[in-house]
Amino acid sequence: MSRRSLLRMGTAFGVVGVASSLRLPAFAQDLPDIDGVLDGISVDGYVREDYRTLYKMSSDPLWDPAKDWIRTVDWEKVRSEQAGKSVRFAIGAADLESAGQGLVPFEQLSGIKVELVPIPDDSFYDKAIAEFISGNASFDALQFFSPWLGDFAAPGFLASLDDYAAKWNLPLDDFYDTYKLNYGYFGGKLVGLPFDCDIQMVHLRKSIMEPILGGEIDRVNSVPSYDELIRVTGEAAKLGGDVRGIGMMGARGF
Repeated sequence: MSRRSLLRMGTAFGVVGVASSLRLPAFAQDLPDIDGVLDGISVDGYVREDYRTLYKMSSDPLWDPAKDWIRTVDWEKVRSEQAGKSVRFAIGAADLESAGQGLVPFEQLSGIKVELVPIPDDSFYDKAIAEFISGNASFDALQFFSPWLGDFAAPGFLASLDDYAAKWNLPLDDFYDTYKLNYGYFGGKLVGLPFDCDIQMVHLRKSIMEPILGGEIDRVNSVPSYDELIRVTGEAAKLGGDVRGIGMMGARGF
């Protein structure tokens, strides 16, 4: 089991200056076509072919085009104000490779150069706190585990992102409240952007579960708690044969 599967992560972005001119800098004029970059961010482009086949994934978008910020933000305006700037982004060393791959389209779209600052995972918390206190951190932004949000935000180490979210039309209503409120807000202010969160779903097999439940399956009330999930799956496991109490989606290499 990977570290990522044990703790979900949130991000908090520090302050980045804004240029006053709306004219595209020379650097921005050399950037690739915006639509072409966006077209490359797709299921086919990011999911391995064997996984797409195994899980019968279509090429249809997994997002709502009307809410997906990366497709609705004004990239020309971003480029005009931000292209040519650099941001130092602290990240756990274990995530360095995947972060580097994911940054490619962002840098192409924005013209912002992101310098990754890898920090060993087992010392990340202590290192971040020490740099916050020093007042001269080696990073402008950082990725961190959501349980650390209070420790980082309460002393005022994290900048408020509310004005930035408003300026760049970030659709905050597109985040599930449980992640947005618990991983992004502290003291009523937006101080982080949750980006690696999971939705847990329970699928019930009618022919097995309805006799155990004593009636038709109700999406809300049939399994209202983990205690009840343990009970009904325990009953299912007693049936033997090919029936298992509970199963998790997965495959070799998943």
